[in-house]
Amino acid sequence: LDDPCWQDAVATTKFLVNNTTTPASPGSEARVELDDRALYIAVTCHEPDVASIQTRELARDEGDVFRTDCIEIMLDPARSQNDYFHIGVNASGSVADRAVTQGGHIGDMSWDGAITAGSLVGENAWTCEVAIPYYCLGITPRVGTTWGLNICREKKQPAQNSSIGEKGAFNIAARFAQLQGVDVDLSPYCYAIGLPESTTTLTEGELELSLDVPVRNSTGAAAEVILDGWLVSPTGAVTSADARITPPVNQEERFALGPVRLSEPGEYICYVRIADLVTKKPLAYRKTSLPIDYVPVTISLLEPWYRNAIFATQSLDQVVLDVDVSLDAQARDGSALNVAIVDAESDELLAEQSVAEVAESNRLTFGAADLPEARMRVEVALTDRAGEVLAETSHPLRKLARQTGEVWLDRDMTWRVDGEPFFLNGAWNHEDGFVPGYNAFSGAQPGDVKLLDTAIMNEVYYHVESLRSDALSAEDAEMLRAYAREARENPKLFGYFVSDEPEVSGIKAKVLEDIYNVFADEDPYHPVIISNDSMHGLHAYAKSADINGLHPYPVTLQTERVNDLSSVAVFTEESVRFFEGQAHRQTIAYLHQGFNYGDYGAVNNRIPTYVEYRDQNLLALACGARGLIQFNRLVAHYPELHIGMPHLTNELASLGPIIASPTSETVPLASSDALKMLLKERDGHLYLLACNADTEPRDVEITIPGIGERGPALRVTSEGREVALDGDKFTDRFDAWEAHVYTTGDDSGLPTVAEIVAEIAEANARRQKPGNLAFQASEGDGVVLTASSSKAAKFRRPDTGLWHVVDGVIDQIDRYSCLTWQDDTADEFPDWLEIALPEPHAIGRVVVYPFEKSLRDYAVQAFADGEWRDVDEVSGQNADQITHEFDAVTTDRIRLMVTAANGSNSLVTEVEIYEK
Repeated sequence: LDDPCWQDAVATTKFLVNNTTTPASPGSEARVELDDRALYIAVTCHEPDVASIQTRELARDEGDVFRTDCIEIMLDPARSQNDYFHIGVNASGSVADRAVTQGGHIGDMSWDGAITAGSLVGENAWTCEVAIPYYCLGITPRVGTTWGLNICREKKQPAQNSSIGEKGAFNIAARFAQLQGVDVDLSPYCYAIGLPESTTTLTEGELELSLDVPVRNSTGAAAEVILDGWLVSPTGAVTSADARITPPVNQEERFALGPVRLSEPGEYICYVRIADLVTKKPLAYRKTSLPIDYVPVTISLLEPWYRNAIFATQSLDQVVLDVDVSLDAQARDGSALNVAIVDAESDELLAEQSVAEVAESNRLTFGAADLPEARMRVEVALTDRAGEVLAETSHPLRKLARQTGEVWLDRDMTWRVDGEPFFLNGAWNHEDGFVPGYNAFSGAQPGDVKLLDTAIMNEVYYHVESLRSDALSAEDAEMLRAYAREARENPKLFGYFVSDEPEVSGIKAKVLEDIYNVFADEDPYHPVIISNDSMHGLHAYAKSADINGLHPYPVTLQTERVNDLSSVAVFTEESVRFFEGQAHRQTIAYLHQGFNYGDYGAVNNRIPTYVEYRDQNLLALACGARGLIQFNRLVAHYPELHIGMPHLTNELASLGPIIASPTSETVPLASSDALKMLLKERDGHLYLLACNADTEPRDVEITIPGIGERGPALRVTSEGREVALDGDKFTDRFDAWEAHVYTTGDDSGLPTVAEIVAEIAEANARRQKPGNLAFQASEGDGVVLTASSSKAAKFRRPDTGLWHVVDGVIDQIDRYSCLTWQDDTADEFPDWLEIALPEPHAIGRVVVYPFEKSLRDYAVQAFADGEWRDVDEVSGQNADQITHEFDAVTTDRIRLMVTAANGSNSLVTEVEIYEK
């Protein structure tokens, strides 16, 4: 690191051992520089024993980078404390990079940061330099001059992890350091490139391809730029194309690249870039894989369109299909199409038509009533003037026998069960998390509640041996077929939930698509569900499901009154837009975060408020979601969940038939572009769902043409109020991200939002017993707990979940060992738990609530006069509650010193501390 820039850069040397305040030894130094193109980071890792450094040259993005001596850079340009980029560089200069979300819990290795790096092992240290270009960092106008930054070092022999983050944190976004002074003009980089789509034709006997590239311009100004793309074939041949484009400001527009001639079909790597017109400096970049093949004749079924199957309750009169011919006009001249429907087993001809004048797209219709209940094929032959076959293709078609409970997707993207509209208002939860109002659940329930089969998820994840191979094996396919054959007979089955977040589990998209095809073939009556947490995942697994439990969990920071829900709107709208026009389409069933990430290691997190839960669900619906799947952990600690979710579920159940009703032809208008709106019509009444998709509160004027003829006012459901109409207009106040539902009909009759919020507040207030000094309503409110060890430390922080020991809740269940104190040294004693109060008190009573009656022998200790002393001790205990009274001791610290437990570990759910 002898470059002049590093000689002038200030070194950061405060590397702390992970989860401590102890300086790392040997130490490290980090330096940061920047220019108008990139961020540059240099790290010196001091090492007196350079022979101990584990080096290994690895391919790009190999996870083993993190199993050698390496540095890790975690970069959060928008300081979201949720989404960031994670870059690893080892002592051999090998690089692995990924995009991370959910505060550090979920990562996507397919992200390519175009990182340049180099490393060198010297005499007493190893050093590295890393260049991180801005154009790959998803720069938006939200990115300011202060970024979140963490620089970490992994030393392998002897093992020691350290970082510049708070307490040496690694993947905890809220504990990153701050990189200040990023005073570069980043506005030129505010372009976003969407997933390119390709079309192929055969021209003059060669494969020709065009790319359709979505581009969004958030730079604040329209300017001409270069859009260029290059394709790398399976054998390494490179083909490129470019165009000059002028993307409009603050909207997405699609631009064409090509056509280009390709040497071969196959799996290509596709790079797309936006660059400055004059300097050619890259401004945005995207890398993806692109399967390219040429099919001269394609068949698109329009009716039926879902699963190529005619369902009995569809009452379909005609089969409608398009046959597209990707030949130029000269090649089509004199050609003809023969289109036939044949029985798939016997090859019996069932219907036939011919097209004498072949166009690029040719529409045909066949009567559906006389087709048999059987598997069929649509066969197409393209012939030349002499009758010679130029191309042939076929497409499956199926007519299904009537089955009770059959589920299918209507053309308007409404799910139907036995032909009736069905709005999915379900949940994926433990059995004790079921609440009335769900119409689908992940466990069998009485009545009309449909089954979301989540058991298949574990079958797929743990027992499909070819899950991470290039294709599903025949043995695994047969196993899944057997599962479907048995499950499909359940009349209450809604669908198969086969995979959660496959993009972070190393599951190959092709294999998951194969699994989908097995279920769709063996049981066409029930949809397949997956859930993605990233747009890349949604794109990659687009053909692997019918329903996507999309969950771009908004970060829920304790320091924010109302948290930013923009990810809900962006993900939902982009998902709906992505599937429009696709032959295979998914509907979005928004899946919210019914838990507190703070209980799993995040910092400065809290449970969302009831209003935040309601607003994000209604926002998702306004942006195009066609269902909901709640993901709740209804623990006693959070009345926002165990009180709020039944109320929210009932409201969503009342809105379900409305969302499943036709969208009104009337288009509502608003005085603010931030307002997301959905206008529905049902039983002669209008329902407007409106949400302020912005962090700024505002008054908004809304116009609904013709609404003034329906009465003087609109009712606001679940709010117990009305808004007066001024002709066809009304004005209402919207808080940050607040949603309202207006109607010309009756109010829902449900409790109001204000009443529910008050009920939750009362429940939270009841947690604190009068006089109890060891209480905090949320983590970080003043009481500090430490322990000899804790099972919840697996979630990255040693104090994870310890605050629940003083939150006023007596636990009966703790599935993840993060709501109670559970020591992590089985059969080893003593164990201790320390509670530090904000200030000293004359303490004379301590009440201990062992979890599962675990404590047998222990002492209550107080820190006084500079030392710990026993104030009470017990032995042979086997109780849920133990009260200790003793002479008053003035102290700010109480400790439990456990010497024996009724089992292998010390477990405590609550401790109360009182003055004498």
